[in-house]
Amino acid sequence: MSAAVVIIIVMTEHKWAPPEHQDVPIYAAESVPLESIGYPEPIDPPQPVSVHGLRFEHIDVLSTVKAFAVARSDVAVYVEIAWQGRMQRAWVPCDTVTTRKLAPRRDRWTLGPAYSLPETARGGVEVDLPEPDPVLAWLQFSDRILEVEARVIAYTQRAVLIEWGFGQATDCAWILRDAVRPPEPSVATGTMST
Repeated sequence: MSAAVVIIIVMTEHKWAPPEHQDVPIYAAESVPLESIGYPEPIDPPQPVSVHGLRFEHIDVLSTVKAFAVARSDVAVYVEIAWQGRMQRAWVPCDTVTTRKLAPRRDRWTLGPAYSLPETARGGVEVDLPEPDPVLAWLQFSDRILEVEARVIAYTQRAVLIEWGFGQATDCAWILRDAVRPPEPSVATGTMST
């Protein structure tokens, strides 16, 4: 009989500790001294502005910084700046501030109209289907391309007219036949999804 040698490695117990991160220095924007500001008045609602030639300590001058003006005097404008992920406030000279216009926010859930093929690109006689045929279709919108669940309601030699959405939100477009495919079978029921 042979004796088996067992080596036991003793591990020190691991104790959890939060990660240690080095403090990030916050470089403050240079501000007009409070005694030279005068009598400020609040700006309500805050106005979007650009500050030109704003000096930050240890960084030097930034040519343009986007900000919001929240108060104003004859000499300076009190601005809020999101800088280095933190809110900063500074009084800056009036002559360095210009108003800016915010771009309208796009509703990311609103698709707008899809691009549809013109009549000359559809290729041939249009044939209506007696019953809509469920498909997955690639649609191109002005700012994105999406694959959606849709229904083919008409076709030509090269294109299909699809509709998607329900009720008053139903929309339709002519797209190339290669941009559609049959829906995938549903795993739970074994049926086609529509």
